This record gives sequence, C-alpha cells and structure tokens, in this order.
Amino acid sequence: MYKCDVELKTGSGFQKISSSELVPGDVIRIPTQIPLPVDLIAVSGLSIVNEALLSGESIPVKKQNLPKTDEHYDEKMSKHTLYAGTTVITNKSVDDQEVCGLVIRTGFQTQKGALVKDILFPKPFVFQFQRDVYKFIFILGGISLIGFFAVIPGLKANIDPEESENVNLEIF
Repeated sequence: MYKCDVELKTGSGFQKISSSELVPGDVIRIPTQIPLPVDLIAVSGLSIVNEALLSGESIPVKKQNLPKTDEHYDEKMSKHTLYAGTTVITNKSVDDQEVCGLVIRTGFQTQKGALVKDILFPKPFVFQFQRDVYKFIFILGGISLIGFFAVIPGLKANIDPEESENVNLEIF
C-alpha cells in the first residue's frame, strides 16, 4: 500500500514516522496536499477533502471533527471520516488546536484497500440468465429421457416375434 511520512501525536508533541508503522488508535496530524495513507476520524479541526479517487465526485467535501458526545462512532458518520487515498486540500484549526485524526483502518481494511482488493480478487458472480439456462437444459433433458423410455415399450410391442428375425431394431 501507499506509504508516506506522517506526524504521530505523542505525549511530548509530534514525531515524524512512516505511515506503514501506524496502527488503529494512533492520533496523527492530518497532512495536506498528499493522499492519505489510512482511514481517519477527524478529532479536531476542519478539513476540505477531494474524494474523487473513491467516489468520482469532483466537488471537494467538508469534513468536520467528531463531536464530543457519548455516542459511539458509526460507519454512517462519513462527514467525520477521511478515507485513505483522498487528498486533503486544506485544514482549518478550531480553538487553536492542531488538525488531528484518529487512525481507524490501515492497509486493505481501508475503503481504498477494499476497492483494490475487489479489483484484484473479484467475487465470482452468476447471471440469473445463466442459472435459468441450466434449469431449462436439465428439464429438457428430463423430458427427453421420459419420452425415450416411454417409446421403447411401444416399439417392442409392435414387433411380431415371428418376424423379429428379419427386423433390425437399431436404437443407437
């Protein structure tokens, strides 16, 4: 996956590390003008994000920090989530705090990673038409077998035993 240098929030400030060392639960300063390497929840500040890579939407999206409530984070809270592969155009601090995000997913667990994984390893799918064709062939084969075995006794009954020496019954 994509790697870049990010600033990890530590007890004494910020420390520059590689994004490959990030794990869920780390708090980082949200970088601008580079693709994000991980999925983040905005915990402070406001970000304007270009999500064209994931959604195809060319209009930048505003992401605001997660409000401090007792509610648990839900995947439907997309206005607080910055996705891997998207580019932060600009950040704005609120109350003189650094614009930070909490890492929630890394690698193939991110939205971008799931997209890449689906491209590399697509799920097999069967069309409804294909299933119906198999059913039709199975039913048609069953009907032909029933007809075949229904005709055989009639053929045998119409043959006179005295003339059977002169009649060749070739089924195949």
